[in-house]
Amino acid sequence: KEKASLMKNFLKSKKFDKVIIQNKSTNTYEDALYLKNLLPQKEKSSFILITSSAHQRRAYNTFKRIFKGTIWNYPTNDIFSFYSPLLPLGWIVNITNAIKDKRYNNKLF
Repeated sequence: KEKASLMKNFLKSKKFDKVIIQNKSTNTYEDALYLKNLLPQKEKSSFILITSSAHQRRAYNTFKRIFKGTIWNYPTNDIFSFYSPLLPLGWIVNITNAIKDKRYNNKLF
């Protein structure tokens, strides 16, 4: 919750006038459902999806199940992050996300 309020304050300082922070969900699918209820145009809304690069593909696929508008991906970290695909821990995170993406969204890529 603290990170969410920091992000909201940062975006408002950069002159973003509409920033919605949702902090009730326990997983990505709930994120999409809660957000849908907060947006004025519901499933036709367009927005920027901000999440870690390791989670980006799965989050995008999950949100595309709920929303028909345009979704712009914006990963929060780069290739040298803690979950880098160049490191063994990064392999585990990326493989785990691919398995979850297949399970929940029926997509591998």
